[in-house]
Amino acid sequence: MIQTETVSILSTASRAEKRFSWLTVEVSLWAMILVVALVLRAYNLGWRLMQENEAVQALAAWRFVQGEGTTGTVSSPLLFTLNVIAFALFGGSEVATRLGPALCGLALVILPLGLRRQLGRMGTLITGVVLALSPTALFFSRFVDGGIAVAAGALAGMVGLCNYLEERRPAHLYLAMAGLAVALTAGPGGYTVLLATGSFLALITLWGPTIWKTQARDAWQALRRDATARTAAVVFVAGFVLLSTSFLLHFPGLGQAVDLLSSWLRAFVTAGDRPWYFHLQLLALYEPLALVFGLGGMFYFFLARRSDVVLAFLTWWAVLALVIYLLAGGRAASDVLLIVLPLTLLAAVAVGHLVENACQEFTWDREGLYLAIASGVAVYSYLQWAAYAIGREYDFLVLGLLSLVLLAVLTGLYLFWFGPVPTLRASGLALLVILALVSVSAGLHVTFPRSEDPHEPLVGTPSTTGLRDLLDTLERASLFETGDPRGVEITADQAVGPVLLWYLRDWPAARVVDHLDPSVVSPVVLSLAESEPVVGEKYSGQDFIIQETWRLGNVPASAKLRWVMFRYATSPPEARRVVLWVIARPEETEAGSVKWAEFP
Repeated sequence: MIQTETVSILSTASRAEKRFSWLTVEVSLWAMILVVALVLRAYNLGWRLMQENEAVQALAAWRFVQGEGTTGTVSSPLLFTLNVIAFALFGGSEVATRLGPALCGLALVILPLGLRRQLGRMGTLITGVVLALSPTALFFSRFVDGGIAVAAGALAGMVGLCNYLEERRPAHLYLAMAGLAVALTAGPGGYTVLLATGSFLALITLWGPTIWKTQARDAWQALRRDATARTAAVVFVAGFVLLSTSFLLHFPGLGQAVDLLSSWLRAFVTAGDRPWYFHLQLLALYEPLALVFGLGGMFYFFLARRSDVVLAFLTWWAVLALVIYLLAGGRAASDVLLIVLPLTLLAAVAVGHLVENACQEFTWDREGLYLAIASGVAVYSYLQWAAYAIGREYDFLVLGLLSLVLLAVLTGLYLFWFGPVPTLRASGLALLVILALVSVSAGLHVTFPRSEDPHEPLVGTPSTTGLRDLLDTLERASLFETGDPRGVEITADQAVGPVLLWYLRDWPAARVVDHLDPSVVSPVVLSLAESEPVVGEKYSGQDFIIQETWRLGNVPASAKLRWVMFRYATSPPEARRVVLWVIARPEETEAGSVKWAEFP
């Protein structure tokens, strides 16, 4: 009897063990990564005010869903399609507008799982962590811009192509073609990815090592032998057409998707308002971890893994994308993602190698002691530099420099006592910890508390709290006039911009005109402050700052350290103002009457 019960218990335990055999440490870590990525991308998604580029995209999709057709330029047909779906399901809102980029950002974190064989388990995990916390990937996952979708499509294409070259499975090629369709309909940056991939395949076929030539030629011959190539072409064409035309509901989107090539080419002859080093600036400010360890991954490829075709492609992609966006005058901030992505994958390989080596040979009395001392010195140095940036007292500058000298002396002593390998491992771990903290801090700040700060280069031209004040005043004026917070008749000049027009979309009596003229008689009028008043004398107005623009060139050299550390600058940003005109009603004689001219 006892023996029977024992066998039954063991059998139950065995079944439970088999049932949860999939729940490994790696799976648990990936679950944590995805939860963190989802929370960061979804938390308070609609809080930040819309920017101009976002509003253009959102307005076009909203008007289409409302049956009004589309007006204006759609910079990303793919996002237009995603917005149409989101608006049809959830209605028009800032959250629905940013839902598509958030999902693309989440896909960007998941897709490295397809490179697990090429990057290794550790490298893949690190890639997921870095992309989940990447400042640029996180910011553009919460911003209506095609850049994050281009990056996700590019990574999907890379996953499919790399695995097809190794395994010849048609599903991998179909994934590559689907990723390419996503990238080419999401934004002009898709052609940067196409150029990087096509030129690399041509280079390795013509001048690469024999093993790479054989791999590429075998894959090409396999394509010619069966119907895989035709099916892959169908997948690409179908994906391109369906995604650009909102699943055949908006055929002008096909032409807009084709025009992305000319937009990409025009960027090289456009005199933009950003300096040539803009993307290098973004990398240094927001992605120091990816930049430093990505360069380390390049050196690792050239020194130890020269036969690794994946590392070769990532190196070529990163260098080519950087050159392209250094030369292109029409630079968009989101283009930096196409430099960050290959650098992140290269960094993951370098960091993975470092961590695996440390797990095998790390000693607390050597590397652990160095890591503790170096971290403490780095924190002390940061505090001194911060104090110097605020107060400009040279005592802090001297202490900050001395702390860096102390760190260099410590590294030299470790090199003398323990040799190059332990010293390189310890200093690499210390640098990893420091740069990880800097990157996470930069990402959280630019995404949440400073997401509307014009002093952040990644933010661009944000809408200000003055826009909230304007909308609040409009609602109070409408309530005063009609008893309905959105019932008043409004005439808005088209020049006030798409942001304000987006927020007026739910006002049934709002009318947009190309030009204002003195014949306007609506109770409320909106116009640009820069233009001459064109309303009659019966109106009184109040101006509101709705957008601000700031450039680093306005900061003197002596104040740039303070800006780098705290994004603080004394030079004011350039303001864009809108005037709210309210018609002046004749003052009534009854007690308690109010004049419109006195309305706040």
